[in-house]
Amino acid sequence: MEEGCRLGPVVSAGQLEKVMKFISTAKSEGATILCGGARPQVKYGLGAAVISKDLDRCERVMKALQAGIVWVNCSQPSFSQAPRGGNKRSGFGRELGEWGLENYLSVKQVTQYISDDPWGWYQSSSKH
Repeated sequence: MEEGCRLGPVVSAGQLEKVMKFISTAKSEGATILCGGARPQVKYGLGAAVISKDLDRCERVMKALQAGIVWVNCSQPSFSQAPRGGNKRSGFGRELGEWGLENYLSVKQVTQYISDDPWGWYQSSSKH
């Protein structure tokens, strides 16, 4: 590859195999791999970017991804009012937005009967 060339995620097993053959050929011809050169094996689901002109396909892929944030036809913007957090082994819960506040809340149901008359079976037996 030319200097400055970048290679992002590979979209299929067939394409991965093709890229890995190119890398293998380059190495056998004396090239030095400066970064990467192997398929990442991660147990994390931090972020993912889906790039395509086919928005229906983008939606299908986006729904199938196990990532805390997914960008469609862009990457890296993040908004403080939106939830952020990883999937798999990349964190617990969410931060930012109203979802992030939930980590600091304890939910409790309280029901209060407001009447001067006794409630239900607490009524005195003289009324029955």
